[in-house]
Amino acid sequence: MVRSLAGLLPLTIVCVVTLLSYADEKSAPRKQSQRPQEPVSAEPVSDAVEKAALGFARAQHPELADLLDALRRSNLPAYQSALRDVSRDAERLKKMAERDAERYQLSLQIWNLDSRIRLEIARLSMSSDSEVESRLRPMIEERQAVRIALLEVDYQRQKERFEKVSEQLAATRKSSDDRVAAEIDRIQRLISAKSKTRTLAAGSRSEKSKPSNVQTGAERPKTGESALTDRFAKPSSASSRKKSADIKPRSGDAQPRSDK
Repeated sequence: MVRSLAGLLPLTIVCVVTLLSYADEKSAPRKQSQRPQEPVSAEPVSDAVEKAALGFARAQHPELADLLDALRRSNLPAYQSALRDVSRDAERLKKMAERDAERYQLSLQIWNLDSRIRLEIARLSMSSDSEVESRLRPMIEERQAVRIALLEVDYQRQKERFEKVSEQLAATRKSSDDRVAAEIDRIQRLISAKSKTRTLAAGSRSEKSKPSNVQTGAERPKTGESALTDRFAKPSSASSRKKSADIKPRSGDAQPRSDK
């Protein structure tokens, strides 16, 4: 409720200022109406913001657009403040239309009713009309009905979501033991696979690190008969050369003559 009133206050004040300024222009002499305007304290709104805000106001609440036009001539700071409020609401509703068409339609109705109520409050504040309830009640009741419809939409969506979550919860509880067992089995298989991989890797590294002691036939030492046979059957080349040198004739010995 407090937030709703806080949202109503800025544009309500603008409407009051607009109507008071418009009444002053009608009732005051022409010379007095040409008093100097107060300097603009707020930064001017851009042309794009002004165009968007006025376009939205004309489309959704033409009477508000007329008031804004009158406010532009009489109180420029208030006019710019009102433009910012309308532009902010228009942008919020535009984004909502892109996300959720159903909520957008209801929210737009609420904005329209809010704007009409603000304007009516501004009018009533300038008069001594005692029929406040009769003039405001229909619009407030209509706005309340739209708010209820919007809440019903949200409630139905949350209910559907709750039902879906409830089904998921029941299914999870029902299969809780099976899920736990499956998870443990998966972890055990994963650990076993990793352990087997480590064992194979360790064995491969061990084989690569062993020294090579295998000798070929030429390098393998011989023992027993084979060693003795090789020793007497095949003298070494060094021994053969020595024996050949021993049997060479000496230089003083007579050489055999050849019969010719």
